Amino acid sequence: MTTTYQAFVWETKEDIDRLQSSKYNLQVAKSVANPDGKPSFNVIYASHILGPNMSVSWTTQYGLNWTTDIPDPGAKVTYSGHWQPCSLGQSFDIDDDGFFVENDNNPDARDDSLNIGSNNYGDPDGVNIIIGVQDSKGDWNPIWLDSSKLVQKAHGEYQPLESVRLWFDEFLQSGTVIASQSTNYKDYKFEEHLTYYFHYSVGGEKGGTWEASPKPPPLKE
Repeated sequence: MTTTYQAFVWETKEDIDRLQSSKYNLQVAKSVANPDGKPSFNVIYASHILGPNMSVSWTTQYGLNWTTDIPDPGAKVTYSGHWQPCSLGQSFDIDDDGFFVENDNNPDARDDSLNIGSNNYGDPDGVNIIIGVQDSKGDWNPIWLDSSKLVQKAHGEYQPLESVRLWFDEFLQSGTVIASQSTNYKDYKFEEHLTYYFHYSVGGEKGGTWEASPKPPPLKE
């Protein structure tokens, strides 16, 4: 069953004015586990125009794609293959033409991961695997790009994590490789709740700090 998570970010008028003066917008990245299990962030999943209440959501409908070109920081992630929906524990091979083919007999497959049984594509240098999520419109959005090549005949296991990174930066940068983080960022793991509320203080005693809560902010009279 597909689960939907949601991150709400709320800001005061004073904080909005300060962020607006730098032409900042909200940036949100999702993560895939490093070999040591810690979250790895390298692609901006979604950008949101600055406002008092900003919301970014995602589902657990994950998918696989691949590329042979690593974009420069700040550039869009491009695809060499077609998106392949993939559930946790499921496994696919990449055939010699670059298409995904289901593999029900992958001894290296892990139940907590999206699995590639074998890369059989003809490029001798290998491919870079892309992980994405599908939105309610059916469109795919990249969340992570493997900077290491998956060489021919190699297998790969990719564990998506429900951990996000939030910060503010210039421009709308959805689907691009992370280039900078102009404000302090907040890494947060969604565990007990599907929705969390975040607030970034720009000035004052708490300037440069983030707060997170499962409860919405108090309503202003």
